[in-house]
Amino acid sequence: MKKKKEETDIYKEIGERLRSARERIGFSLLHVSGVFGIGYQSLRRYENGETAIPIDLLFELAKYYGSAPADLLPDEDDVKKKKLNDKAQLEKNIFLVKKIFESDNEKAKRITSAAIDFLNELSKNL
Repeated sequence: MKKKKEETDIYKEIGERLRSARERIGFSLLHVSGVFGIGYQSLRRYENGETAIPIDLLFELAKYYGSAPADLLPDEDDVKKKKLNDKAQLEKNIFLVKKIFESDNEKAKRITSAAIDFLNELSKNL
């Protein structure tokens, strides 16, 4: 079953918070996966937002990291703000690429034309 875009955004936000909490106290992925008896790749996928983390593991990790479980969960506004920031950054990049495209260099024009097409396609998915 394919995940909805909103679910993916939430998984990514939770993953970023997990990674941040782990890095804040200086633990490696390898260390944490060993302590909890889970695969290194599984923990990496949780932190990358590729896989939904089981709620019981989220609670255990929060305790281990010295955080409240709620601190690892985004609210709706967090996800919306991140999307707006991503979209604003993307629009800034499109603007900069267009400025390069307007230069007199033919090679730069070909490269930036491809970049503009790519960024425009990317922006449709935000």
